[in-house]
Amino acid sequence: MAINEVDNNLKEKVLRAISLPPLLKEALVSLPDCSSSSSSSSNLQQQQQQQHATMMIESCEAWVQQCVALAWVTCAARERERHRQELLLLQQQMQQQQQQQQLLLQDERRQLELQQQQVQLLQQQLELRKQIHQTEIQERENQWKRKLKQALQQQLQQQQQLQQQQQLQQQMERISSAAASDAADTAAAAAEYEQQQQLLQQQQLQSGVSKAAASYRKYEYKEASAATTAVYIQQQQQQQQQQQQQQQQQQPP
Repeated sequence: MAINEVDNNLKEKVLRAISLPPLLKEALVSLPDCSSSSSSSSNLQQQQQQQHATMMIESCEAWVQQCVALAWVTCAARERERHRQELLLLQQQMQQQQQQQQLLLQDERRQLELQQQQVQLLQQQLELRKQIHQTEIQERENQWKRKLKQALQQQLQQQQQLQQQQQLQQQMERISSAAASDAADTAAAAAEYEQQQQLLQQQQLQSGVSKAAASYRKYEYKEASAATTAVYIQQQQQQQQQQQQQQQQQQPP
C-alpha cells in the first residue's frame, strides 16, 4: 500500500510537470528575435519565430518530462529499495528471533533432559540405597536367626545332657541299690554260713555233711550273683557312654 501511494504521488507530479503553464508558453512565444528589428519584420519571419519558439517549448517540455520521469523512476526505485531493505531487515529480525526462540527451546529441552537425567539418577540412587538397606536388614535377620538357632541347639544339648546325666544317676542309683541289696544278701548268706558252721561244729554228728555242703553251695551262688551284677553294671555304663558319643556326633555343629 505504501509503495502504491508513493507511485501515485509521483505520477501526479509527473503529469503536472509534463506541460508548461499557459502564461509561460505565451511569454516564450511572444519573445522578439534579437537579430532583427521590429520595423523590418514580416509575417514570414514572425511565423518562423513562432515555429522556432514552439520547437524550443516542446524541447523544453520533453526535457522536463525526461527529468521528471527520471526523478520519478529514481524516487520510485529508492522507495522500493528502502522498502526492500526494510523488509530484509524485518526478515532478518524475524529470523534472528526465530533462531533465538529455537535456541531457547533447545536450551529448555536440554535443561529438561538434564533434569530428567538427574531425576533418574536420584531414583537409581534411592533404589540402590533401598536394596542395600533391605540386604543389611536381611543379613541381620539371618544372623539373629542363626544365633537363636545355635542358642536353641545349645539349650537342647544341655537339656539332653542333663537328662542323660539324670538317667545315668538314676541307673547308678538303681545299680548301687541292687549292689547294696546283693551285698546285704551276701553278708546275710555269710552270717548264715557262719551260723551253719557253728551249728555244724556244735552238731558234728547230728547235722551231717549234707547241710554243710548245701550252705557252702548257697554261699558260692551269692558270690557268683554279686560278680554277675558288677559285670552287668560295667556293661550298662559302657553302653550309655557309647550312646552319648553317637548322639554328639549326630548333632549338627
